[in-house]
Amino acid sequence: LTFAQSPDVIILKKGFHSKFINKNFYLYDEAVGKKETISEILNKTNVFVESKTMAASYFANYAGHWIKFNLKSEVSQDVIIDLGVFSIDEFEGYLVQNNEVIQALNPYNWQTPITQRPLKTEKFGYQISLPKHQTFTVYIRAKSPKGSLRLPITLSETTVFFKNETKKVLFFSY
Repeated sequence: LTFAQSPDVIILKKGFHSKFINKNFYLYDEAVGKKETISEILNKTNVFVESKTMAASYFANYAGHWIKFNLKSEVSQDVIIDLGVFSIDEFEGYLVQNNEVIQALNPYNWQTPITQRPLKTEKFGYQISLPKHQTFTVYIRAKSPKGSLRLPITLSETTVFFKNETKKVLFFSY
């Protein structure tokens, strides 16, 4: 196991369209029955383990699981973080810079109506704004004893994400 202090930075260029995070992400499992806060996570050192696989089933027990990765954009832009899953019991995210929470992303779960989700889709993810040339660590916590999380996570430009979602919804509506 490789314990990670500071993961590699995923750099997003202007017009990147979509990008899979198939490396450069790190995982940490909470103890079953213990929900840790972002403050507790930020105070721990050497607990995240580098993922060695490009895709994995995950989240298939009663513990919470954390994923982290670093993002930097060459231009100011909005980005969609798409986990590509449809059922999670607990889901929350954070943008962190210099070990400080810059933005807590609204938590939600599979019971949250689509109209109240951060993304107006059945998938789990967040839209974030990345300023030019600043590095952020994204922390995501999820828990789902019934489901699984398929990695890699997809990063998309907002227009690309919503165009693809519209096509998919139209396809399934006939």
